[in-house]
Amino acid sequence: MQTKRIIPMLLSLFITSVLAAQNPVYTATINNTELPEVSRSFQVKVAGDKTTSAFSLWIQNPDKKRLKLQIKHRALGVLVDTTIYNEDFERRYNMDMLDDGRYTVKVSCGKERVIKEIEINTITTRNVVVR
Repeated sequence: MQTKRIIPMLLSLFITSVLAAQNPVYTATINNTELPEVSRSFQVKVAGDKTTSAFSLWIQNPDKKRLKLQIKHRALGVLVDTTIYNEDFERRYNMDMLDDGRYTVKVSCGKERVIKEIEINTITTRNVVVR
């Protein structure tokens, strides 16, 4: 009686595997895991300084559009709010006197926006010397 139940199950499993083997298998390999850059009328680059708590900001604005630059902190609010009309903009911002936390650099022109996050962490080391 149990063999009568097993035979139809094995037969359906065999038919399913034969049908699945006839379908092509597609595989995709992704070498570049970054999303493609969206074309914008301006380019923004932010680079942190390795020796001090500062960062450099470069903006290329070939169309000389009106760009709005804001640097914000969640608790402190807006720290920098300026408008840029120049074709090339370069500034170094020193963050030594600011509190630790995440800061947002936002450059916008209408609906186009570039948002970069900067995080400041103070690391204190304590050494014990026994003499």
